Amino acid sequence: MQDLNWLDNKLEKLESISCIISLPPHKIVFAESSTADYIYYIHEGYIKCYYNTADGKEIIISINKKNELIDLPAILLNKKHNAFAKTISHCVVWKIAGEDFKQLLLQDAEMAYNVTRLLCLYINKSYSRLETLLASDT
Repeated sequence: MQDLNWLDNKLEKLESISCIISLPPHKIVFAESSTADYIYYIHEGYIKCYYNTADGKEIIISINKKNELIDLPAILLNKKHNAFAKTISHCVVWKIAGEDFKQLLLQDAEMAYNVTRLLCLYINKSYSRLETLLASDT
């Protein structure tokens, strides 16, 4: 997903409801089809989101970096994870309970607006990828 360009006071609010964890490279953050109880803010490092095909091929959906949230749609839609997430490098992530994050959005209109904007950027990026795929099939 896209960088939110968080303001310091918003980061402080996010950090206050987070459990800060340090993860080594190649550590699974969450598995496909597992219950999405948390979102993850990347404070440092890189995390890839991917799924495996039936024949064992890994399809990378995104590479996420510092200041990005991962798996926001699953939390907001009360869905299971639709992919795996694994660290590429050493990472420091803020693990945030989904319900706490939702409460924060309900209490802070500016943060809710920024998250809405983030989701719109994500949709636009998905449309661009789809157009590229469709164009390459013709």
